[in-house]
Amino acid sequence: MAVPTGPWETSTSRALQGAGSDCFAREAGAYGVEVAETWGPDGPPEEAYSRVTRNLAVVTAAFAEYLDDLPGRLTAEYDCVVREADQGELERLSAAGSRAIDCFVIAPVDPLSAPLLIARDSSEGGTRAVVGLGRAVDEIVPDCLCDACDEDSESSIAELTELVDLVTQGFREFRRPYVADPDELLWKGPWLQIGYEVNGEVMWSRAGHRLKGEEFSVSWRPWARLSAG
Repeated sequence: MAVPTGPWETSTSRALQGAGSDCFAREAGAYGVEVAETWGPDGPPEEAYSRVTRNLAVVTAAFAEYLDDLPGRLTAEYDCVVREADQGELERLSAAGSRAIDCFVIAPVDPLSAPLLIARDSSEGGTRAVVGLGRAVDEIVPDCLCDACDEDSESSIAELTELVDLVTQGFREFRRPYVADPDELLWKGPWLQIGYEVNGEVMWSRAGHRLKGEEFSVSWRPWARLSAG
C-alpha cells in the first residue's frame, strides 16, 4: 500500500490529525481516514492510485465555478484587490507544482495581512488550484484526483474554503528547524519545517531536507472588512 510520506519528508494535516482506528488509517494517518471512508478499512487496491476512470471535468465543475466566483466574493466583503501574480510569485507557485492556466493574487490593502495566491490549472481534465498563503505555505487543492483518493468538487470547495477562512481571519506562519522525535530518522538532516498556527496550535506543517529559505515567524492580521453601506 502506498503511504504519502516517507523518510525524506513528513507532514501534519490541519484536519483529522491523529484520528482513525482502522488499520489503513493507522498506517496512513489523516489521509488514510479520508480514503478509508470510501474504500473501507483495508483501503483501495494498489492499482487505483494510478487509475483515473471518472470524467474529471464533470467531477470538478462546481469547484471551477467556485474559483471563478472567489475574487468577486472576497473583494465584495474585504478591503482587498485582485492583481496579477508577479515573477517571484509565479516562480513560487511553479515550484509548488503549478502548471498554471491562470494566476492571480487577492491582496488585502493592509500589508500586515497575508495575501492569497491562486494558480489555476488542469489535471487529467479536472480543475485544480495551487494555493499560496502568506510568505511560504503552499497547498494543492485537490491534492490528487486518482480513483483511490476519490476527491471531488465538494471536498475541494470545503478544503479551499478552510484556507480562505484561515487567511482572512489571521494566522501565524513559520519556517523553522524541524525537531524530530527521538526514534525518527531524518534523511539528509537537519530539516526545515514550514507551517501555520491558529491560537497557538499547529494546524498544518511540512518538513523535509528539500525545504530551503531563511527562518521566520510572522503573525498575519485578519483582513479588514468593508464598511456596510
